[in-house]
Amino acid sequence: MLTLTMPHDVSMSLEEVWDTVADGWRAVQQGRGGQMMRQSMAGFIRSADLTYGEHGWHFHLHVLVFLEPGESWTEGMTERLRDAWDRWLIRRGYSAAHRMHGVDVRPVRDDAGIGEYVSKVAMELARPDRKEGRGGRTVWEILGDIVEHRRPEDEALWCEYVRASHGRRALTWSQGLRRRVLDLEDDDVPTDDEIAAQEQDAPYVALLGPGLMRLSGEDVEVHIAILEGAEADGAVGIEARLAEAGIPVRITWVVRDGAEIPEFEVDDP
Repeated sequence: MLTLTMPHDVSMSLEEVWDTVADGWRAVQQGRGGQMMRQSMAGFIRSADLTYGEHGWHFHLHVLVFLEPGESWTEGMTERLRDAWDRWLIRRGYSAAHRMHGVDVRPVRDDAGIGEYVSKVAMELARPDRKEGRGGRTVWEILGDIVEHRRPEDEALWCEYVRASHGRRALTWSQGLRRRVLDLEDDDVPTDDEIAAQEQDAPYVALLGPGLMRLSGEDVEVHIAILEGAEADGAVGIEARLAEAGIPVRITWVVRDGAEIPEFEVDDP
């Protein structure tokens, strides 16, 4: 398993760090430094991981590389990748990474090791509330602190994460690997947008008008009030929490699936 990261500090935005590491992985594969790896590689699974700490956003990629039968990872591959990674960072205007931590290679030699990696990634994606950062906070810990402490600096970090992560995948399979491992074509796996567009069996609680949707996206306090209200007491809870937050709303009733549903909209003076 490869782990890729870069030097960082508080002056660097999450988007900057994310782009540099993600683009660097693609560049390393295509360049001479990745030639030995490509010749032996059957595919890879890549997952993104990030925390925020004393030195700003710390972003790294975990890449589980599958080798072709009969192939093995060599120290020469590791050294070439490290050299290529340093060249990439320097070309982008950064200093070279720590020799051991910029590109970390840990062999996974049996089913138990692969299972441990996949289980770890699956837990992070399926139960993000249980993920704890080492030396920094995960975005889910930041979100928890927003709910508990309501600090503006945490709200700013969360909003930065939402903007930087939009349209990105937390888990990526290389083309064709699903077919070899799971007997699935890449097109058989729905995208996040396709999953979100699927019909849900759960009943509507309420609808949000365009103005309230926009305000919810801009103001974390409003977003939290809506979610907490809906969870506590459905539409009644949403109305109560928005009132507590000082957000005047008007309510109209619309029909969805044969039932009348309240639609909340900002009541502009």
